[in-house]
Amino acid sequence: MPQSFDRFAAPEAASGEPDVGIRSASVSTLAAVLVAFAPVHAVAQEAQANQGVQDRPRPDYDPLGRRIGGFTLQAGVNLFAGTNDNVFATETNEQDDMEFSVNPYGSLDSNWSRHALSFSAGANFNRFQDFDSENTESSYIGTYGRLDVGRDSNVSASLRLANETEPRTAPDAGGLAEPVEYQRREAQIGAEHTINRFRLSGVIGTNDTDYDGLGQSFRDRTENYVGGRVAVAVSPRLQVLGDVRFDEREYDSAPALNSDGRTIAAGVRMNLTGLLSGEVTVGQFEREYLNDKVDGVAFAGNVQWFATPITTVTLRGRRDVEETGASGAATYIASDMGVRVDHELRRNIILSGGIGRIQREYEAPTDREDEATYADIGVEYLLNRRVALETRYDRFDNSSDGLDRDRDFEVNRFTVGVKIRL
Repeated sequence: MPQSFDRFAAPEAASGEPDVGIRSASVSTLAAVLVAFAPVHAVAQEAQANQGVQDRPRPDYDPLGRRIGGFTLQAGVNLFAGTNDNVFATETNEQDDMEFSVNPYGSLDSNWSRHALSFSAGANFNRFQDFDSENTESSYIGTYGRLDVGRDSNVSASLRLANETEPRTAPDAGGLAEPVEYQRREAQIGAEHTINRFRLSGVIGTNDTDYDGLGQSFRDRTENYVGGRVAVAVSPRLQVLGDVRFDEREYDSAPALNSDGRTIAAGVRMNLTGLLSGEVTVGQFEREYLNDKVDGVAFAGNVQWFATPITTVTLRGRRDVEETGASGAATYIASDMGVRVDHELRRNIILSGGIGRIQREYEAPTDREDEATYADIGVEYLLNRRVALETRYDRFDNSSDGLDRDRDFEVNRFTVGVKIRL
């Protein structure tokens, strides 16, 4: 889902504080020569140079947390109230209602000079004034650890358990009697090693998803995967990337959706001081099902443009193949692209807005194509280290075509809230 409709999703980290300087032509030429032969460690150092509006430190307003031995505890609760003009995301007979959310969360992170260990947990309680059937509860708990093996190598592991709810704006979710709940268990082991200008990394992991509700058990699945990346430092501000991923999806009671997937991609990670920061990869995906094969162009990207010292523009996109929800054993190619602008009106007043487009192209024999646009605009006012106010407007507009079309609908939400932090 787009960030605007995932109210309490943690913002993605970005890098960036602009580094402005004026050099003579001769000095620039010499620097360019030296940069070309710089080791990969320089890239990691430069990655701290840029920071977007949402991610930069604000010493007067950032919560301090609480030190507990070698750890720092961060915790808080978000309280929101608002209106929803199409609670069930239906094509006709739209129903509106008041919506209330409570989102407690916390994390415990080590502050050691080497190695790392963190724990996190949170929940979201969503309530409607009139439609009790739409009340939902979700929660998660996770841990991450990293062991630094010497200066150039590390191994890591993560585990996450979550109870989640599928939003009404998801494909096929509008006509169900109640929102679909599911449990997700994720585990991953990774390793990374640096050799001069080469950084090698790999992961192996598993995701297990179990759905609740009548007629949803066919969606229960387990996905096992392995992936690797090679990053070559062309300069301290530019890396060339090569990615590969193999996975196996196995459904408990829908063998037609069992598949083996492969994705091979290449791209760049950039950190052009004061201008651009992020990475883009483009490649090919293939997914082989029992009676079908789907392939196409895969891409993924997240790039920040530092338009001014107080304005950050974020471009993101992805394209891959997915399986459908309640409509049966069907697959579709999903493309999601969006742009977001964050502006620091004052040090403690942040304006933000975004717009994006999702396209789902269903494979034969399903005759269906969905296209959705989403947008949001909002303002956050940081009162002090412990309290922040936020107001936001979100819109989601979906259209569906074909013999097996789903539904056309619009959802508009307006929320106001307060964030209380430790």
